[in-house]
Amino acid sequence: MHKALPSGNRKTLSSSAFQSARCDKLEANCDTPLILDSIQLPSKMLLRSKSYVTNLYIKRDLPIREIARQMNVSHSTVIECLRRLGIHDKGSKKRVITQGQIPFGYDYKNGKLKKNKEEQEVIRIIKQLRSSGLSFRGIARELNKKLIPTKKNGIWQGTTVSTILSRVGNQKMV
Repeated sequence: MHKALPSGNRKTLSSSAFQSARCDKLEANCDTPLILDSIQLPSKMLLRSKSYVTNLYIKRDLPIREIARQMNVSHSTVIECLRRLGIHDKGSKKRVITQGQIPFGYDYKNGKLKKNKEEQEVIRIIKQLRSSGLSFRGIARELNKKLIPTKKNGIWQGTTVSTILSRVGNQKMV
């Protein structure tokens, strides 16, 4: 049971963020609380602030998924918020749109495919292993043993090796 406090010294017992003003007998309203501390807004409320979202997305250059993780909301919620607030692009940066996946052995620079020296060396190793008689799965196993990364830092599969060799085999040697 809560003990009643004298009317001149009332305090809110449930929250430390509010405290009632000291009540003088001449004041008409002695139950008006004063705010002593700030209250953290829920994440979804912060998504309504264009300046806050602009700061995260454009100034701090955070990806949409990172914003969603920090605010504990879904990825689609952040995308919808950006659309609603009219934040479409990260400033004046031009984004290059590529068609499909960039092939292993190449990088996309200045709108063109350029050879990646490290990945070209891996292709040479794959060709050597294949010419020595290993299967696609055997080559993938060897590449994984040597901890050679794939294009997206995954593990090698026989189908990946097969695709690379078929693409390389169809190209003219330069």
